Amino acid sequence: GLILNNVTVLDVPIGGMSKDDATVALQTAFEQDYCTNLMTVTILDQSIQISAQEAGLALDVESAVEEAYRLGRTGNQANRKLQQMQALAGILEIDVTPYLSMDNASLEQTLTELVAQFPSAPVDESWELVGESPDLTTEDVPEAAQTLVVNVGSKGYEIDSDKLLKQVQEAYRNNTFRVKADYKILEPVKVDLQSVYDKLCSSPVEPLMDKETFEVQS
Repeated sequence: GLILNNVTVLDVPIGGMSKDDATVALQTAFEQDYCTNLMTVTILDQSIQISAQEAGLALDVESAVEEAYRLGRTGNQANRKLQQMQALAGILEIDVTPYLSMDNASLEQTLTELVAQFPSAPVDESWELVGESPDLTTEDVPEAAQTLVVNVGSKGYEIDSDKLLKQVQEAYRNNTFRVKADYKILEPVKVDLQSVYDKLCSSPVEPLMDKETFEVQS
């Protein structure tokens, strides 16, 4: 018997073929086409590529073909009729989840190393005074005795490594080879310049004069 028309596995058309022919066609396509693709994973502006060998991809071709062959042949009459009608109406894709395996430990390590390139926590802004505090009791006060230095903070990024691994696994099953990671930007806390000003600066005080000595007191 032949597999129903319009049946595909990993986008490889095996409909209308015998099991032997479908096995050869799928095995050839998997090795010469599917496994030559590089999976590209991108986080922000950083990307890595993972080869089929690094991902440990393997396909149980015979089992996938066997499932394709059973379409329209097993189950009750209603299910068989439904599968036959679906095949006539359009493409009927076999779910390769049970048949496509990969080295999840290797993938997890690769993705964890990529995620580690991005800081998980933001660095808040900070400030400091540079220079010596001037003597304000004298008339000769330098214009710029001290400098307020604000240290710019940096963003952090919340990236779910487990979710990213699942995205990559799903992409392989869907015969797609580009994944863009989701992330949340964690903004640093900015310096409150008004609070810094209030802390460092005091309001001017009018001088007082001793009425007996006529000395000016600060």
